[in-house]
Amino acid sequence: MDKLEQKLTQKVAESCVKAKLECGLDTAFVEKQLEQKGAAFMLKNLSKKGMVSPLFDQLKDKNRLDLSPEAIASKGEYAELFTDSEADWFLQILCEAGYF
Repeated sequence: MDKLEQKLTQKVAESCVKAKLECGLDTAFVEKQLEQKGAAFMLKNLSKKGMVSPLFDQLKDKNRLDLSPEAIASKGEYAELFTDSEADWFLQILCEAGYF
């Protein structure tokens, strides 16, 4: 895993801690995915399947999509980790959820 992938994984892990503490969510599955494969791998696989991360809907319900892996990955600093179609997927689902 290169440094940018590590940085993304660390940011998503930090958001899991906040989601757990501030929103009371169970983040164990996402944390396990991060440990095993990293955030970029997890998000790429989800986008290929047209799926959102396990925390997405729960974070939407709590008005905390800023903590979602998709919102973090959509930041420009991580653009080189994802294809245009993957990045478009993150933006599409975030827009549909009213994030922007």
